[in-house]
Amino acid sequence: MHNWSLAAGDPLSLTLAADARLVQTDYTDDQIWELNLGGGEPAALALQTTYGLRAHWMRLFPRFVRGDSAWVNPAGFHAPPRLLKFYPSYLAVSFAPFDGLEVLAEYWSPDSKVVAGRLCLTNQSILLQSFRLEWAALLNPIDRQGGMGPVKRGPVNSLEGETAYLEPVVYLSGDTSAVSAPYPALALDLELYPGNSRQFTWAAAAMRTREASFEAARAASARPWEADLARVEMLNRSQQVVIQTGNTDWDAALALAQKTAGELLMSGGQELPHPSFVLNRRPDQGFSMRGGGRARLRIPVRSASKA
Repeated sequence: MHNWSLAAGDPLSLTLAADARLVQTDYTDDQIWELNLGGGEPAALALQTTYGLRAHWMRLFPRFVRGDSAWVNPAGFHAPPRLLKFYPSYLAVSFAPFDGLEVLAEYWSPDSKVVAGRLCLTNQSILLQSFRLEWAALLNPIDRQGGMGPVKRGPVNSLEGETAYLEPVVYLSGDTSAVSAPYPALALDLELYPGNSRQFTWAAAAMRTREASFEAARAASARPWEADLARVEMLNRSQQVVIQTGNTDWDAALALAQKTAGELLMSGGQELPHPSFVLNRRPDQGFSMRGGGRARLRIPVRSASKA
């Protein structure tokens, strides 16, 4: 499959949603995310959502600390983020926060209420790299005071919060510690020798209870990633049309249009008797307060025998 190298100024569509071709989506609680390659407060490489307007915002982003210096704003990275791969439920981005450290960040939506990712850190220098990785979560609740904060569950640290009867939980693999400042985060102190790599998984789930959210997040981070992502890539490779015009921007726009089209399919279920297309899927959408979801325009997809 074509590997892209798209930066912030290129044509982009960075929404992330569960793929109805692979999993059963939840029509009335469909949590949709969007990756921001820079900007916001703080300016960061942030994955963000509003949980269908049940929060002002929820943002997940990495922070790198080495000595007295910290990197969170992509504008100050040694190599800014570049989009390498994109599918309806998967995005891959590479960047270098500081000279010598290369990062591959993968984002994946395995179902309608969970988002997960992997961070692969590689020391490309000839020197030992000692630094701290922080995976931060900022929640601005819509109806309650407070936001995300560290919680100790036995030997495991997590970040947990509450907004509009949702209780999001963020989990990071490894021997993490929890930090509260400058941002609530799960932290790992790392040493990488020249040429060595370390990989970590994280996940965030938002259910009605913290216990359910924690179990869903921890289960997502422990999934067989290689097998799951191979299914994602094989499906999209078989159904995507590769168009080469000689103009990189046009090629990217045409490929991203196919990604967006793939996002618009929703699974059949109690609210939908048949798989259907919705008008769009954005972070402010996907939640139905009444539970029926009638406000989302849809067109049923029926087989020829039922047409």
